[in-house]
Amino acid sequence: MINYFSQNAVQNRAGGDWYKMETSISDFKRANPNKKIKVEMEFYFDGTSKRPTSTRVDVGLFDGVKDNTLSKRAITNP
Repeated sequence: MINYFSQNAVQNRAGGDWYKMETSISDFKRANPNKKIKVEMEFYFDGTSKRPTSTRVDVGLFDGVKDNTLSKRAITNP
């Protein structure tokens, strides 16, 4: 699925935090094709806006271990 939420275009292009995070996950999957991952996202909003101001992304392996190198505390979405 694409376009989970409205986001700043700069964050989603090469060099942006979201792009870097997606690239890290893709690289991990290519290097570990038999590992299954679970991604959880938490969105933060200001007021009644439907566009999040930031997103927390937790990436874990299905063996229950959270991968702190792939997880991001907060990716801003100005």
